Amino acid sequence: MIFQNKLYKINFVSVMLFTGLLWGCGQKSQQAEETNMVVEVPTSISLTPEQFKNAGIKLESLKLVPMATHVKLKGQIETPPQQQVSVSAPLGGYVRSIKWLPGMRVSAGQVLAVLEDNAFIQLQQDFLLASSRYFYAEKELNRQKQLMASSATSERQLAEAEQLVQTKRIEVNALRQKLKLIHIDGDKLKPEQVSSRINLYAPVNGYIGEVSANLGKYVQPSDELLTLIADGNAIAVLKAFEKDVAYIKSGQEVILYTNDRPEMKYQSKVVHVGRQISGEGYAKVICSMNSKLQTMLAGQYISAEVIAGNFERSCVPDIAVVHYEGKDYVYTEKRDRTFEMVEVKTGIKDDGMLEIINAPSLEGKKVVTTGSYTLLMAMKNVAE
Repeated sequence: MIFQNKLYKINFVSVMLFTGLLWGCGQKSQQAEETNMVVEVPTSISLTPEQFKNAGIKLESLKLVPMATHVKLKGQIETPPQQQVSVSAPLGGYVRSIKWLPGMRVSAGQVLAVLEDNAFIQLQQDFLLASSRYFYAEKELNRQKQLMASSATSERQLAEAEQLVQTKRIEVNALRQKLKLIHIDGDKLKPEQVSSRINLYAPVNGYIGEVSANLGKYVQPSDELLTLIADGNAIAVLKAFEKDVAYIKSGQEVILYTNDRPEMKYQSKVVHVGRQISGEGYAKVICSMNSKLQTMLAGQYISAEVIAGNFERSCVPDIAVVHYEGKDYVYTEKRDRTFEMVEVKTGIKDDGMLEIINAPSLEGKKVVTTGSYTLLMAMKNVAE
């Protein structure tokens, strides 16, 4: 009997401990849920007549306001494609001379590199031999014409001589054009002038961009030895994001300045606005550059301000817009003394007025222009 009483006491204690643990775990779980709970601010609030009067709330519709548009953009100085010249070998060969460094000035006709290869010898040899065969083919044709005049040859032999001359003429002219590719004048080429080396010349005035070859390197016709930047005006390529593109047009004035010297302003003009939005969400705006801007280097980052003129925009006073958790909002009148918080996209700010980009969503609604922050604080207090 004593043993049974002890067993009963032990079981009773175990049950009470288990119940306590369950109650404790439940309490902790409830506390954890309360800790992780996010307090959300309501999107609308109603005021009593007294609260409405004390808040000093004023309501207005959106206004069309003419605003001077100065669109700020970022970009780079770039060289137009027509001023970038790639120099390559017309035929494969070994580089025997190249003395240029990036930034060096060159004049049209200057030797940029010297290449060497047996193929150059073979091409000159082929041309000289073809020229010789053409010379004798013409002599044979003249002889056949004289024999034909005295009926000492047949028409077939004369036709064959004419055909041979035509074939040799084609061969010589084709080889002459090949020699032009390696800057050799076939009409002036003499047997004693045959060389294994050829020169590559600068086609334009400018400066060296990049040098990709070195002495002893074998280059193919597809290889780029160096690049030239031809003399001429560089361009400013700006990035206009989708919200700004509509305000930018050809002919507009542009103020350019570098990021390291923002006090130095340069005048420019928009010459072209891209008609395609890139995957990054911007269109390219091309601006001309005059001689004063040529101190800027290709690839240099710049800032710009496009003077886009006056446009009418749907606006509210800037104090009407509240900023909450990374977004902009205004309050609209839902019904008498009841206001709803509506997200807006803002644009240009000028003289205390702020552009509302998504104005159509507020059409026909009254917007709180005074007392917006009072409403926001009241909503936060309700949420807490």
